[in-house]
Amino acid sequence: MASIILSWQAADWREWVFLLEGCDAVIQAMSPWSPSSRFQEFVDEVNQNFPTSPSPIDSPTPGIYQLLIEASRISKSLDIARLLLSGREEQLHLLRQLSIFLQNLMIAPPGPTRSEQLRTLYPLRSWMAWFPKSLVHLTKGDPAVLIALAQLNLVIMASEPLFPSVSKVYFTRMRAEKTFSIYAQLLLGGVRESGRGDETFLNSDYVEKVMREPIAVATIVQNQCNGDIDGFHR
Repeated sequence: MASIILSWQAADWREWVFLLEGCDAVIQAMSPWSPSSRFQEFVDEVNQNFPTSPSPIDSPTPGIYQLLIEASRISKSLDIARLLLSGREEQLHLLRQLSIFLQNLMIAPPGPTRSEQLRTLYPLRSWMAWFPKSLVHLTKGDPAVLIALAQLNLVIMASEPLFPSVSKVYFTRMRAEKTFSIYAQLLLGGVRESGRGDETFLNSDYVEKVMREPIAVATIVQNQCNGDIDGFHR
C-alpha cells in the first residue's frame, strides 16, 4: 500500500515505473494469502488491473482522451457541494482544489505520453497534502466528509480516460463502489453531529442533488467495468 501511494507521488515517469515494478513484486508475493487478508478486495483489484511490467519507454498511449461527462456537469456538482458545506473549511478547501484542477485540465489537457500525463496529474496526485484531516474519521459518518469524498471520486473517475498511460493505479472500479456506499450512507444519515458541535442536515432531496453526478459517473464506470468496454482503463 505504501509503495502504491508513493507511486501516486512520483515526480517523473522513470521514478513511477521503478515504483510500479516494486509494487508488482509485493502484490505477487501477497497473492497466496490474500483470501485471509483484510486487504483481499484491494489485492484482487490490483491483480486484475495493475499495470505490470510498465514499458521503460515514454511513448504515446492510445486512448479516448475525453472526460466521462461534460466538465460543466462536474463544475456544477462541485458548486452545489460548496454551497451545501458552507462553513466547513476543510472540506471546502478540498472542493476548491478540485475545481482548480478541473479548470486547468480544460485549459491545458494532458499529452499522450506518460511523462506529460504524470505532469498534468501532479496536483491531483499530491492530494494527501490538502486532503481533509477529518476523512480519517469516516466511521463517524459525517455527511460533510462523505460529500467531499464523493466529489473527489467524481473528479478522479471522470478524468481517468484522459490519462491512459498512468491511470490504472487509481482503481476507479473500487471508487465507484465506494461512491455508491457513500450515497446509501447519506440517505440513511440524516442529522449528524460535526466535530465542532453543530449539525449538518441532509434530507433526501439534498442527497439526490449533491450526489447526482458522482452516482452518474460511478454508474458509467461500473457498466464499463462489467462490460469490459474497449478503450476504457479500469
